[in-house]
Amino acid sequence: MIVAHPDVPVSSIDVDTASKIFLQKERRWSDGTTIHPVTLAVSEVREEFSQAVHNRSELDLRKHWQRQIFTGRGSPPLERPSDAAVLEYVRTTPGAIGYISSGTRASGVKVLQLR
Repeated sequence: MIVAHPDVPVSSIDVDTASKIFLQKERRWSDGTTIHPVTLAVSEVREEFSQAVHNRSELDLRKHWQRQIFTGRGSPPLERPSDAAVLEYVRTTPGAIGYISSGTRASGVKVLQLR
């Protein structure tokens, strides 16, 4: 489940845009607000998200970020250790977007439909 700060200017997001956001290739919402992606630390949910959104394994994504860091072209999104920590970050950070386990209660955030 993809969640965002309540003030983000979208209610749904397509897979390509989601991938660009979490790969930090897209950095601003349509209203100019900086996008702050946050991911779960290594977990089953993270692997599922990587496959569904990036069409890559988590291992492939780690290699991607290692190359980005090594070449000075970027760094991975912020990580949080749990659904609750992701929710707290998204709830309190304007422009934030993250993902959580599908059964988690998402209060105080906007749930984005993935198209």
